[in-house]
Order: sequence, then structure tokens, then C-alpha cells
Amino acid sequence: MLHKVEFSLNQPYQRLRRVEPEYPEQAIMDHIEGYVILQFDVTETGSVENPLVIEANPPNVFDQSAINAAKQFKYKPAYVNGKPVRTMNVITGSST
Repeated sequence: MLHKVEFSLNQPYQRLRRVEPEYPEQAIMDHIEGYVILQFDVTETGSVENPLVIEANPPNVFDQSAINAAKQFKYKPAYVNGKPVRTMNVITGSST
């Protein structure tokens, strides 16, 4: 049996690991739910840099938890012409 294997020098980034944010204790006690949308860069090594909250509801409740979780995400970097490259302004969100 033959199997087709394709090779490409250009590939988009791919998420390998996502870490769920910790629910802030005060938000649990106050029964607060919400969401955070983040923007960040995926480096050539697949790490997250420059996480920035671009939207949060309610504001300033889950922001730091979302940022801390995003810093632990791991990606397979994008490749252009066979070389890993930084991907800027990736947007992701989480809700509780």
C-alpha cells in the first residue's frame, strides 16, 4: 500500500497546548462570570509574547488570569520558506 506524504515550506502556526486560566477567588465568591479576549505574538520558538487584553467583560476581573494562562500556551510556529517566523497579533478568547 502506498501513502502520500506532502511537504510544504510554508505552514501556519498551530496550537499545541492551551492552559485554562485560573478562576479568581473573589470572582468565585461573588458569582461573577465573564470573558477575556487577548492578542499576542507567537514567537519563532512557539512561545507567547506580548499578551494584551483587547476586550474583557467585566473589566479587570479575569484579565490577569487570562494573561498568565496565555503565557503558558505552546505553539508550533509558522514557517515561511522553511524557516520559523513570528506571527503577530494572534487573537484568542476564553469565557467563564
